[in-house]
Amino acid sequence: MNDGAQTLLQMSSPEYRNAPTGIARESLTHRGSGVFRRDLEVFLTAFTRLSAENGLPHDAQVFVKELALDKTLCDALKRQQVTDCLNVLAKYDKDEACRNAALALAARLANDEQLVESLDAQHIGICLTALSKWDREPLCRAAGIRLANRIASDPVLTDELNSEVIPGCLNALGRWHEESECAKAGMQLARRLVADQNLLYGLNGHAVAHCLSALGKWSHAPICSDAGRRLSSRIATDDMLVKQLNGVRVANCLGALGQWSADESCRAAALRLAKRISDDGPLRHHLNGRHVAVCLDALANWHTNEMCRKAAAHLARRLASDSSICDRLTAKHVANCLEALSKLTGESACRPAVIRISQRILTDKALCDSLDDQQVIKCSTALSAWGSQHVCDRARASLDQLLQDRRSVLGHVNVKTPVSLTA
Repeated sequence: MNDGAQTLLQMSSPEYRNAPTGIARESLTHRGSGVFRRDLEVFLTAFTRLSAENGLPHDAQVFVKELALDKTLCDALKRQQVTDCLNVLAKYDKDEACRNAALALAARLANDEQLVESLDAQHIGICLTALSKWDREPLCRAAGIRLANRIASDPVLTDELNSEVIPGCLNALGRWHEESECAKAGMQLARRLVADQNLLYGLNGHAVAHCLSALGKWSHAPICSDAGRRLSSRIATDDMLVKQLNGVRVANCLGALGQWSADESCRAAALRLAKRISDDGPLRHHLNGRHVAVCLDALANWHTNEMCRKAAAHLARRLASDSSICDRLTAKHVANCLEALSKLTGESACRPAVIRISQRILTDKALCDSLDDQQVIKCSTALSAWGSQHVCDRARASLDQLLQDRRSVLGHVNVKTPVSLTA
């Protein structure tokens, strides 16, 4: 191996920091160079070994920027190289240059049918997981849909997906759950979970949470409900699996289980997770506002159960005492929290949480403006469950006035419009 290639491979070692790699830079900036293809192979070997803990070395930054700007370079990558690059770029998903490079690769996946058809199960799993890091980007969505279509239309490919790949695929597909191709692919993977016991029981806690969270997005589909029940049975009966779940995963699981609240297996799993919340103070402490809201919303489905009420009361205490929780709730989560807490009026810990949210409604105009009409009605109805409570009454009156003002404006516009048209 020549000196330049040897230096390239040093990129993968922790001690590598901004060392000059003349042959790499020369070949990356001169596409006509005879060593371009050879050095690209060597460079990518080193690039795929990078660790996010060490940051991007200088020559990797050069390559990433070139990849984003130079279609010739992007198109020169083989299927394995496209997969490897996306996998590495996803480790640095907050980096603007890496995002741009990923978008260039996503554009190629979205438009290169031959490339997509050449990908095997492992490639598709890695690409989908990586693309989901930028799930709000239209190009990543388009590429994700293209890959989803392969899963949905190729049973042989689906059968080749294993327990290491399926959770990541489902998690990614769930990011674009409203797309029909993603829904079909998700159902195809749900069939695998239902049909393959070895696959089902080979999933660890992290994987179960990914699968459940995604399947809950298509809760209306019978095959997804069936798969959800089977995953729920694992949670209900496997203590080790439950211990593997951190706060985020507990919240994601509960959110999905709430979609099938009438199912006995899902209820049993929810009670098991409620006990985990009740027993594990550090886990509760690491939940953010969204997670608290999701858990409360789900637990309210089983509000007559003592364990669920106990878990909800613990979460309500966090909501009441931690301003970073309450103040960061979005409009959707405020409405869901209030509705959930209205089913728990017998729990003394819930009243302070409702008062805390009411105070925010009274003082946070931006929050109130972001509530849609249905959420305003939901909040007002939920607050009425607390009887004569001064702050709650004021918040409810404020919401009722907000809704009345909106309807008045709409009525005013409707009256004015014909006049302006005849003027």
